[in-house]
Amino acid sequence: MVKASVSVAAVCLCIVGASSGICMEWRSIPGMGTRGLPTMVVDTADRSIVMFGGSNGTEYHSDVWELLLDTLEGYSWLPVRTGGTLPPGRSGHTAIYDPVGHQMVIFAGRAASGKVADVWSFNLATDAWQQLSPSGVPPGPRAWHTAAYCPTRHSMVVVDGRSDVAPYDEVYELLLDSMKWRLVSVGGSHPTPRWGHAMEYDPTSNRMIVFGGENAGGVQMNDVWALDLAPGSETWTELSTSGQPPSLRAAMASCFDAEARKFFIFGGSYYPGYFIFYNDLHVLDLGSLLWTELYPSGSLPTERRCAAGAYDFSNRNFVVFAGQSYYDWENDTYYVGTGSPGASEWQPATPKFDTPSLFVPSVASCPVRLRYFLSGPGEVKVRVIDVAGRVVRQLLDGKVEGQTGWLEWDGTTDSRERAPAGTYVGYLEAAGRGAGRRFTLAE
Repeated sequence: MVKASVSVAAVCLCIVGASSGICMEWRSIPGMGTRGLPTMVVDTADRSIVMFGGSNGTEYHSDVWELLLDTLEGYSWLPVRTGGTLPPGRSGHTAIYDPVGHQMVIFAGRAASGKVADVWSFNLATDAWQQLSPSGVPPGPRAWHTAAYCPTRHSMVVVDGRSDVAPYDEVYELLLDSMKWRLVSVGGSHPTPRWGHAMEYDPTSNRMIVFGGENAGGVQMNDVWALDLAPGSETWTELSTSGQPPSLRAAMASCFDAEARKFFIFGGSYYPGYFIFYNDLHVLDLGSLLWTELYPSGSLPTERRCAAGAYDFSNRNFVVFAGQSYYDWENDTYYVGTGSPGASEWQPATPKFDTPSLFVPSVASCPVRLRYFLSGPGEVKVRVIDVAGRVVRQLLDGKVEGQTGWLEWDGTTDSRERAPAGTYVGYLEAAGRGAGRRFTLAE
């Protein structure tokens, strides 16, 4: 792993206000290609952040990378070798994580051909792409919209965005069980149609929380709205916040800490005839509706817009990737801790699982490191299997006491012959259940 190369302040600045006593510090790791407007989703099953797409202004990317959240060494991006039919590269699209289908679903965005309205599924167990063909009347082509997963409806909820002409004023949802589009009729006073806004789902209130963005007149905003998702009673409500909100802006990165009910906003841009980019960090506590600006120490990210944000629930970090600065398109990754007072910004997680699971990097070289997660002590088998279903190597067959552990495969078979490069499956059996993870053994 490449260690972060940053200049770190000797003393961490402690924040007062809504995050009283938390010592926060920006840290960075290398990225993987300059771009803006990619998407990142958090795969809670495999405990990783999955990145897709983005553009550097001339090239539209279609690559997939993952950032492992449970490695003992810290963060490091790994490329994902994908199968299936690859979607066209794009930026300004949206992506959600569907835990039921263990898939990432992407929608719309701007491709080389212009704005699109297609839907694609990336199977996170097999790393294979598939274009979806939902029924119903679909939303029109758009970019700079927002989408989030609603577990109570098992759907992807899409809000506004921009066509080639103006922002949309509509809420759509893609019903993932029936794979059907539905235009949602929403009551209440509607927010101004917008694009470049931020949206996160709050499971405590079953509401989408929307911040900022830009309207049809090119004016940036900093208002906060809640979309109540109670079936049949969908309603918009403007939230009256206190404290000092972020200034007017669009194209910011965001994340949501569902446990603490905190909505984080980083960066973005304001356009009073010329671009002003930001690198400030703000948090809205949804319990008190209090805005607080945070002042982490460390190596601050450059001012930027069009970055992607995600929340690492294992280590309680806000992760920010890439974007456009005053100077160029960026490819760096920054993260800052948002957790308990005095907590470091990265620490090995100690997860607890209700069902057994196995983690293996999608692309690995020897020795391949596998990590298993168990609901409790018991008999465990871990094997490496080839694509024909033959056992290549037995790595573990016996009783274990802990809930998690690491194994290494040196790339040889049970007969100690070198296994060829190619596709394999790590397979775990425990407590009467099985869990597999496909991976590619590199040359």
